Amino acid sequence: MKNIIFFIIPLFLVCLFGCSFSNAKDEYEQLISKSANLESEDLFSLVYNFELKNPNHFKSKIHLAQFYLLNKNYVSSLNYLDRAEKCFYQDKKNYSEEDFFQLYSLLAQVHYNLSNFEKAGECAEKISITKGFNNSTWGYFSATSFYLAGNEEKAYEIFFNNYKLIPELATPENLKLYLILLVNKNNIEEGKIILQKYFDLGGNWFLGLGKISFKIFQAKEYDSKLLLLLDYEFIKSYLEEETAMSYLISDFVNEISGLEIDLSNINSKEKFMEFIAQESNEIDNPNNNFYKTYWNVKYNLKFNSVQEKYLDELLKNESVFSNLPSYYWMIWETAKKLYSFDFQKEEITEITVFIPVLKKIIALNPNGLYANLARKELSRFLEINDDSNYCQRLDLIMF
Repeated sequence: MKNIIFFIIPLFLVCLFGCSFSNAKDEYEQLISKSANLESEDLFSLVYNFELKNPNHFKSKIHLAQFYLLNKNYVSSLNYLDRAEKCFYQDKKNYSEEDFFQLYSLLAQVHYNLSNFEKAGECAEKISITKGFNNSTWGYFSATSFYLAGNEEKAYEIFFNNYKLIPELATPENLKLYLILLVNKNNIEEGKIILQKYFDLGGNWFLGLGKISFKIFQAKEYDSKLLLLLDYEFIKSYLEEETAMSYLISDFVNEISGLEIDLSNINSKEKFMEFIAQESNEIDNPNNNFYKTYWNVKYNLKFNSVQEKYLDELLKNESVFSNLPSYYWMIWETAKKLYSFDFQKEEITEITVFIPVLKKIIALNPNGLYANLARKELSRFLEINDDSNYCQRLDLIMF
């Protein structure tokens, strides 16, 4: 008799909780369907009260976590997700793959926003290695999170495997981090492939890419120097020229001193840049590329006459240089040489088409060297006097 009782009690409990789970699920689905047209605050109150009465209900916790995530209350969101995770593993067989995905995708996002990058990586990895979700971008998310956590070994492993599996889903930002890891691992051959892919996908220049490119193209002496000098241009666009030069000299003095030029001397630096620019191919060479175009045009602006093809080639490379004020200034300088403008007669010519270029320069770095130059050019068009307040007045008009 006792054996029968002990058998019946567990069976009763299973039925009880099974029915309870099913009833709560049905009740919640009805609640949500009936409340579809409610304002978000009213719907939140209904879900919040339902969850209080049903502490073992998974979906209500997920929805509350989503609400808090959207409102950037990451701590409250994590609180509900931790409780949802406990519900999930208490009765795993009652939950679907979609429930699993919702739980860990939200956990990954919340931990990421809380700068818990290691935990974010672990949650995203759970998704990326699960059948049905392994052909998704969550592997890249996981690798990025581990990289930000300082776990470069793990990040490299996931990037490497994920890129072999789904290279078509990699974004320029994914490839940027993968490229850094490849160079750190001295995987130069793969680095060359990823660098080209990065630019093919419209990735733009970032500080440090010159160093990376220098290592990748070390066999091609002048290619590597041309790329390295773009880091100098990047810093000069956002900081002072002296800072840019000190960056260049301190990190690469050994590599670029073979030309027997003292880079600490400003005149010698100019000669060095001229020499490098001259080494780049002619602009109509079919093997030319963005960095050779950049330096070739820069050289010709200073020492030779410019041609319309220079402007065309510069504009083709905007995706690479979209965050580089010096690039847009070079477009403006080229356009000025090609298209005249008589300020006295107020003639409208092709040069006016390039006014947005000046606005772009200011927007990229309002306090930079090129922004000040751009404002002076704009003030001539708008007939604003160059006094102490002209910058402020000009920005108000243009932006």
